[in-house]
Amino acid sequence: MSFPFFKQSDCKNFGIYVITNSIDGKVYIGSTIRNFRKRWREHRNLLKDGNHGNVHLQRAWNKYGEENFQFEILEKLEDKKDLSLVSKREEYWISSFGSFKPESGYNIEIIIGERKVVSEETRNKISDANSGRKCSPEAKEKIVKTLKSLYQNGVERPWNKGLLMSLEFRERVSSSHIGLKHKPETIEKIRSWNIGKVVSDETKQKISSSKKGIISKSRKFKPDEVLSILNERKSGLGCIAISKKYNVSVATIKRICNRTYYKEISDV
Repeated sequence: MSFPFFKQSDCKNFGIYVITNSIDGKVYIGSTIRNFRKRWREHRNLLKDGNHGNVHLQRAWNKYGEENFQFEILEKLEDKKDLSLVSKREEYWISSFGSFKPESGYNIEIIIGERKVVSEETRNKISDANSGRKCSPEAKEKIVKTLKSLYQNGVERPWNKGLLMSLEFRERVSSSHIGLKHKPETIEKIRSWNIGKVVSDETKQKISSSKKGIISKSRKFKPDEVLSILNERKSGLGCIAISKKYNVSVATIKRICNRTYYKEISDV
């Protein structure tokens, strides 16, 4: 990488820069909010040590050598507080050079708004590289121990907190779990983990509130409740009103009344 000529002011300015491969013309677009000289030195040192975070740029450096890369300033920015402007200008130059395309450059991320997003092609490469790979027994054991420790210590890892799942995704997850049952040993583990746990009144209240208004699919009625339902229906009260009273479906009330359910309980 040829040593660029920096003016004294460049040691204070920040903005957008480009690293160019003089052999094939491919470029890497980057930005800095410190100064260009420091950012260039960081790239150069990481590439020399073989530890650069961009694997494409690192491979090209290893193949063509330091002397075939040039560092240049593309655009100097004024307001250091306006970080959104840095992202917008970086996005502009990445799009202008097309440096997120393998045939044009080394950028593995594109910028949408103020977020860096891994390109579709890079995601596909990562997916292909991991396809068919399985964790070793040692790795699985390590994961299990870590998760068990977090669970027992009451540490939560809300990786998906705040994420909005599409209806299609939720339906796929739901369908994939239909008919699945825990193994006896899994049930025993869950039971053992919960032995001795005391649920606070606040937690009980939250659980109760979350269940309000949800129609029960497994409600068990006492004999006196069944008789009460039968009498209410005979007195002319509609199935819908009765179902709301007992928080069950209309179908359940109809089955009780036509004696499909609880036929062993006599209303005579």
